[in-house]
Amino acid sequence: MKNTCIEVSILGIKLHKLFLDIIKVELDILNTTDINSIQVLTLISVGDSTVTIGELISKGHYMGSNASYNVKKMVDNGYLIQTPSKRDKRASYVKLSTKGKNLFETLKNGLSKYTTVFEQTKENHLKDCIENIKKINLSWKSILSS
Repeated sequence: MKNTCIEVSILGIKLHKLFLDIIKVELDILNTTDINSIQVLTLISVGDSTVTIGELISKGHYMGSNASYNVKKMVDNGYLIQTPSKRDKRASYVKLSTKGKNLFETLKNGLSKYTTVFEQTKENHLKDCIENIKKINLSWKSILSS
């Protein structure tokens, strides 16, 4: 019997990769080649907020240098606006540009068609799955903090 912790982790990685593939399909439909799937996740994470790169990293979505590299590429391609912090010269803030907001809204609408697959079933197991993943996340965090 497989260790369930390992199995959950592997399934999580597989789901993440599949979601990146779905984002890639949507980018291909839009003929958008100046941003990749990982950068789209950054776009989604920023959303309507203004955040620091450190906050993006602390949310657990990105590794340090990759986050900085991806943010730089997104600024260069016009998806993010980056402004230096007035208090801390090491930090800067990012928010979506108009181009970033437009892509964010377009992708949000495009990705919504995938959720209808789950909503059309009699029982929505996706909501249960989300709740269970949140519980696992809290459990693993408590193990690490003890």
